[in-house]
Amino acid sequence: MKNELVIEQLTQIADLLEIMGESVYKIRAYRKAVDSLQQTAEDIEIIVQEDRVKALPGIGDAIGDKIKEIVVLGRTTYLDKLTQQIPVEVTSLMRVEGIGGKTAGRLYKELGIKSIIGLEEAIENGLLAELSGFTENKIAKIARALTFVKSERRPLFKIIPIALSLKKFLEEVDLIQYVEIGGSIRRRKSTIRDIDLHAIGKEEDFEQIMDIFSQMDDVEDIVVKGPLKTTIKLTSGINVDLRVLEEQSNGSGLIHSTGSRNHTVKLRTIADRNNMLLNEYGLFDEKGEKLIASKTEEEVYKAMGMSYIPPDLREDRGEIELAQKNSLPDLINLEDIKGDFHVHTHWSDGKSVIDEMVNAADERNYEYIIITDHFGKNPIYKPMNAEKLTKQRKAIEQIAQNSPVEILQGVECDILKDGSLSISNKSLKDLDFVIASVHSIFDMPEEEMTSRIITAMDNEFVNGIGHPTGRQLDKRGGYSINFSKIIEKCIETKTFLEINAYPNRLDVDDNVVFDFKNKIEFFIGTDSHHHHQLKNMGYGLNIARRAWCEKKNILNTLTSKELLRKLA
Repeated sequence: MKNELVIEQLTQIADLLEIMGESVYKIRAYRKAVDSLQQTAEDIEIIVQEDRVKALPGIGDAIGDKIKEIVVLGRTTYLDKLTQQIPVEVTSLMRVEGIGGKTAGRLYKELGIKSIIGLEEAIENGLLAELSGFTENKIAKIARALTFVKSERRPLFKIIPIALSLKKFLEEVDLIQYVEIGGSIRRRKSTIRDIDLHAIGKEEDFEQIMDIFSQMDDVEDIVVKGPLKTTIKLTSGINVDLRVLEEQSNGSGLIHSTGSRNHTVKLRTIADRNNMLLNEYGLFDEKGEKLIASKTEEEVYKAMGMSYIPPDLREDRGEIELAQKNSLPDLINLEDIKGDFHVHTHWSDGKSVIDEMVNAADERNYEYIIITDHFGKNPIYKPMNAEKLTKQRKAIEQIAQNSPVEILQGVECDILKDGSLSISNKSLKDLDFVIASVHSIFDMPEEEMTSRIITAMDNEFVNGIGHPTGRQLDKRGGYSINFSKIIEKCIETKTFLEINAYPNRLDVDDNVVFDFKNKIEFFIGTDSHHHHQLKNMGYGLNIARRAWCEKKNILNTLTSKELLRKLA
């Protein structure tokens, strides 16, 4: 699939146009095209072959032709033309919180800065302070954001398409019988450092398999190459490990490739204590001569005296000890989800109408959906006011008459600097579910930010706190809060915390949910702004499962009647 390649190049075009100060409508057209491609699960190559590109929402003739060019040639000449004026590396500056197209253009034109490294050097040598408008406080904010952007880890949603593409490539190699994605992707961590692939073949073919793997089109460098393991670096900068084993070692090899390291080390320690030897080839007797188990993961875990441990749990947080007692938690599954708690529509900054959101919820067999459009003063979110909120309620009531899904009216309101809300209690009292979220002034000290959120929870109408840390993956870190104090207030006020499933947020780490899941209840919200985004529920579910959550820990598993009774 070349979807990611097309998205990347269209994004670069939009960013370069913004840096150059081009028409906002032209820039917006490319952004809409990117958004459209991100919403489709279809292979763009097939769409091009069937001449259906211009049938995609938001894609006209000009952009459609460029998409075809990228799919066929791997690049569009229009991007080449733009990069003759501004190096494409300059667009990387826009990943830093606080740097938009205009600022990136200034940094390049006035200081010659065209990369993250160049920006870091300009801060260190004081060059940035010489630019007008760059105060000490502004530079400090950029420096903090820069630290986050420089992280080697990348959001899961950006890595999965690449990993699936590699998996598909290897599955089409006749010498390979089976391929699985391992590592932190299989364990469903929110951020990924590299890609681990596990393959099964015949020993006499191992070297040829590695030759094929290391000669793929997207390979920039071969880090290490051997018959059993090869590591390559892709042009995107991501390292990919491929391990190849024979079929009899499939289970033990997959345990090894999946990790985590702490989990596999403990397994080996336990094997050693029981006079056994565990490695990627299998579970053997003490001398490594007699094979005890190796073909499936279930066999290996069973032979070690424990129940099968799902990949999500393999972090050495007590899962091995519980597996030995056959008492692992009954993890929540996608089929347990009855509704979505955080959805935006065209009434604020969403792209879909209520009917489209409801239909998407019905397709997922949900019993209910909560419409939580923005209410506040920040124009970025196209927020509603009291009058519009009333009109929306009437619209919901009208649609609900023939809806197979229960439609609840909620709102996402801003938590202001002093902890007060951007909406009056008069407007709040008739709503079914109220999410309060921080959308501005992210750099407050921990004590002040914690107090700000706690004050919001004192409002009797607030049901939940949205995206509690405000983190945006690949863009900015979360603001500082004291989770212990937040949890205490949640217990006192019966307030719920959100596991935000929007792919570039996932702002509550699974360790937080793990620590507090038995003290408060969490809800998962996709924060959808388009009906296709309801499918992102799985990203929130990843966090819940990694935190050992069962149905009782997550509000979304309640039926419509149970939820309304709880909220009442």
